[in-house]
Amino acid sequence: MLIDDSNLKDEVGCGQIKDVSFPKIIIETEDGEILELKVTKKQKRDPIFWKSIKDIWQAGIWIPFNKKLANLMEYDWLVDNKLAMS
Repeated sequence: MLIDDSNLKDEVGCGQIKDVSFPKIIIETEDGEILELKVTKKQKRDPIFWKSIKDIWQAGIWIPFNKKLANLMEYDWLVDNKLAMS
């Protein structure tokens, strides 16, 4: 299920990466707000994660993030149906 079709859509923001400096990821939201996303311990240790983040940054791709927790959405623009309908 897409986030926009779920009850979680108000908890999710959209941003574009503006800077990556391990272990920080800085994004600019649709409203022009600059935020630092929180990175998990697992993400900090994952070189493939950092390579992917840098590729996303260079491509200018917009990414979803949790507004309350200021972290990346685990499943991109998709959510588990069980979570979306609770």
